[in-house]
Amino acid sequence: MLTPEETEELISALKNSRPKKMLEHFDKDSTGIMCVLGYLHEIGRPVTAGEISTHMNVSTARVAVLIRKMESKKLIDKKTDPNDARKTIISISDSGKVVISEHKKKMFALFTEVVESVGIDKFRQFIQLSDEIKTAVEDAMEKVSSKE
Repeated sequence: MLTPEETEELISALKNSRPKKMLEHFDKDSTGIMCVLGYLHEIGRPVTAGEISTHMNVSTARVAVLIRKMESKKLIDKKTDPNDARKTIISISDSGKVVISEHKKKMFALFTEVVESVGIDKFRQFIQLSDEIKTAVEDAMEKVSSKE
């Protein structure tokens, strides 16, 4: 069993290592413009703003803001659905394809550099340990919540 001092030491070390901040560089694809571009590129067909909203798990108002920004940067093509004027159909533009392709190349290079720096075996261990810690945190949260 951990002593209070050990607990304090480990909490402090975890805060200082800032794993969330470190992994943020790889998580940019899950939010904002890059998320939309990645989704449009991956799905390979025009989609509605509602589909983007569902994919990103954000409000349609947030998607509307992103769509306006992306349209002004010529990253997407936007049309009104001919069958339903309330719906907007979004597709990735040629310019958007170039942007997402370049972004993916940069992220791939960054990831490769990180893995090569620490070694593939250590990186695999990190992923395995991260999964174990995630499960332990979920289990502990459930235990603590059930005691309340």
